[in-house]
Amino acid sequence: MRSDTGGCRVKSYSTEADGFVRNISWTDISIDGLEVPGLARSGGGPYCSYVPPGACSCLSVDERYKPPPSPATHFVNVTGLVFQNVTGTCSDPPDFACVEESVCEVELQDVAIKPAPWRVYKHKPFEMKCDHVRGTASGSIAPASCL
Repeated sequence: MRSDTGGCRVKSYSTEADGFVRNISWTDISIDGLEVPGLARSGGGPYCSYVPPGACSCLSVDERYKPPPSPATHFVNVTGLVFQNVTGTCSDPPDFACVEESVCEVELQDVAIKPAPWRVYKHKPFEMKCDHVRGTASGSIAPASCL
């Protein structure tokens, strides 16, 4: 993936029925900058400067992609999600944001993501983030695994 605006990501949110994401592998992927420097939105400026930190992560699970209905009673379970031999540069570090009410399992094998030199949030540490996720990490992992 070169100068992409996506990356290896899963986005989901609570709906009116239970759901699942399972048995997905991202394998042997090289990422060269998640965002094209200077990619503009309608207001001008880099896309990643318009969204909160973590929104431009090239490895992520985001179960809070949209606000849940109130009250949220159905959730998406994520299982069997594997990131294997994924390397490169990205604007934000890997970010796995799951909701407490769901199952969220991630496996990392030989993952090395470095900060892109033009990243927007340079004042924030480039650390992997995990929220309500469990899993395993093996091989060489950078930044350090939070699993």
